[in-house]
Order: sequence, then structure tokens, then C-alpha cells
Amino acid sequence: IIFSLSARSSIFIPLLLVSSIYLFIMVAFKNVHDDYLTYIELVELKEKNQDLENSINIVNKEAIDNIEQSHREEINESNRNHDNKIKKLNDNMKSIKRVVATKVKQLKESGAPLVDALVAVYGQNSWLGSFVNFVGLAGLIASFFSIIYAYSRQIFALSRAGYLPTSLSLTNKNKAPYLAIIIPGIIGFLLSLTGEGDLLILMAVFGATISYVLMMLSHIKLRISRPELHRPYKTPGGIVTSSIALVLASIAVIAGFVVDPKVWFMAAGIYALFIAYFIFHSRHRLVQGTPEEEFESIRKAEQDL
Repeated sequence: IIFSLSARSSIFIPLLLVSSIYLFIMVAFKNVHDDYLTYIELVELKEKNQDLENSINIVNKEAIDNIEQSHREEINESNRNHDNKIKKLNDNMKSIKRVVATKVKQLKESGAPLVDALVAVYGQNSWLGSFVNFVGLAGLIASFFSIIYAYSRQIFALSRAGYLPTSLSLTNKNKAPYLAIIIPGIIGFLLSLTGEGDLLILMAVFGATISYVLMMLSHIKLRISRPELHRPYKTPGGIVTSSIALVLASIAVIAGFVVDPKVWFMAAGIYALFIAYFIFHSRHRLVQGTPEEEFESIRKAEQDL
């Protein structure tokens, strides 16, 4: 078509080509420019979205940190309150322990702990404390005279049988074993001067519980080995009663050891001393006519029959 144009129109051909190229370039540049602007907008929008996301994350992190901080403060406050309560409770317990320790020490050092305990509970003017004090004093006086009577007769009987020196069984014109009364009394008086009253009482109680154990064992043994022996008095319940008493007496012996082991060893040492005296001396000098000799004579007579 172009080559068929006339010579007059040949000048417009370059202009047409240049215009076409210019239009093509302008259209292409515009499309590229539009694409570039679109890309720039997308980048800016992405940056805004990133900034918005970062802002949201920062806000969320600050909110979480605030919540955690508040929660930690609440926990710390609760822990402080709990610690304060425990500290206050411990202080109260320490105060109670100090008061109890003081009272226990006062009762321990008291000469009449039961009376002082009643006075502390019911007051100084309580009739109960005075009544217990009077009953205890009367019991001590009764025990004092009964002990004097009992130990003198026991020593008299043991001396007459040969278990102790026979001089202790001498009597005066009133048939009272005066040496068996005076010598143990002097020993007891000298022991009282040591100032160890509590220790002596514990030793006496321990000796009494040991004697209970031995008596119960003797009762059971005689009931089994000599059931036909004449008995003016028979214990109700027989071996069952003595067995129960034996268990209780054994518990009392153990309790005495728990209170003060020193008392147990001292009393055991005294028992060991007297046992050694019997083994090495007195058993070779027993007096004829003792219960043991009577039992042996009866046994031999029964064998002869």
C-alpha cells in the first residue's frame, strides 16, 4: 500500500511511522508506568500491612506483658500475704511454746506440781487445789508410818530366815525389831540430806514396780507348780488376774526407764548388789525352818510316802 502511494504522499510516510512508533512508545510507557505505580502501591500497602501487623503484635505483646505482670503481682501479693500469715502463725506457736515451756519448767521445779496445776487452771482460791493438797499430805503421812512398819518387818523376816545379817532380827522387850527400824531409818535420813528427793522417789517407785513384777511372777509360778498348797486367801480370777497385773507392772517399769534411765540403772545396781550378796554369802547361811526349808521337807516327805 505504501509503495503504491504517490510521490506527494511519500513525505508523510516517515511522519506516519514516527507517529506510530511514538504512539506505541507512549502506550507502552503508560502501561509500564501504570504497572510501576501499581507495584509501588502494592509495596506501600504491604509495608503498611507489615507496620499494622507489627503494631498489633506490639500491642498484643504489651497487653500480654501487662497481664503477666499483673498476674505476677497478684501472685506475689498472695504469696506475701500467705508468708505473713505463716510467719504470724509461727510467731504465735513460738509464743505458745515459750509459755508452755515456762509453765512446764515451773511445774517441774514445783514441790507440788498437781496442786500448782490446779491452781493455775482454777485460780489461787480454788477449793479443789486445797483439797488435793490436804489429801496428798494425809497420804504422805499414812505412807510414812506404813513404810516404817513395813520395811522393819520385812527386814526382820529376811534376817530371821538368814537372807540378811541375823543381828537385824533382834527385838527389844516389846518384841519390836529395833535394829531393823533404826538402821534403815538412819540410811533413809542420810539419803534425804543429799537433796536428790526426786531421784529417791523415782528409785522407790521403780523398786515398787519391780516388786510388783516379782510378786505376780511368784503368784503365777506357785499356782502352776503347787496347785494343792493350802491358801487361806485365793486371788479372784487366779492366774488371769495376776497376768493382767504383771503386764501393767511391766508397763510401769518401762515408764520409769523412759522418765529417767539413770534411776533404772541405779536401782538395777542395788538389786544386783543384793543378789550377789545372796549368791555368795547368805544362801550358805539360811536358817532352818524358813519357808524354803519347809517346802523342801514336805517334798521329801511326799517322796518317802
